[in-house]
Amino acid sequence: MTENEVTAAILVALGGLLIFWRSRRKFTRLNSNGIEQFPSHWSMLASTGFDFMLFCVGTTAMAISALILVFAE
Repeated sequence: MTENEVTAAILVALGGLLIFWRSRRKFTRLNSNGIEQFPSHWSMLASTGFDFMLFCVGTTAMAISALILVFAE
């Protein structure tokens, strides 16, 4: 494996881990009726914002790894 392939594999693993973590965080907040519960409105905003950042960073890492593999020489 070349250095580019190793970097791409690490970025794919990191992106997948971040997206999985986001999904797991959302799942653990569900109550028995399938509705997310938060202690306050501000904690909901903070959690939603953090989940959005996790998703964005994860998908960006996966996209960068694809670009590395496409443009690697």
